[in-house]
Amino acid sequence: MSGIEILGKLEKLIHARHRELPPSSYTTQLFTKGSAHIRRKIIEEAGESITAESPAEIIAESADLVFHLMVYWETEGIKLQHIIDELSQRMQRHLTDQ
Repeated sequence: MSGIEILGKLEKLIHARHRELPPSSYTTQLFTKGSAHIRRKIIEEAGESITAESPAEIIAESADLVFHLMVYWETEGIKLQHIIDELSQRMQRHLTDQ
């Protein structure tokens, strides 16, 4: 499975958790605590990502960061495709500028 497929499946799972709010889900806890809490978690995970000391730690913390970003995007109605489109536009501008 490609990286984009995994991110797409994760996006669908996060959306389902947001819609259904199963009580035992960590994602539900994030949604219930609200956007400010999710933003603080993103800051925390970003800090842990850049202070990690081994490749394995960087990978684990970066995965946490991406997950929390995706939860935040869900609260704001932002889709993974929006982020991909923005990155694509930036790449096109970069290639055009060269």
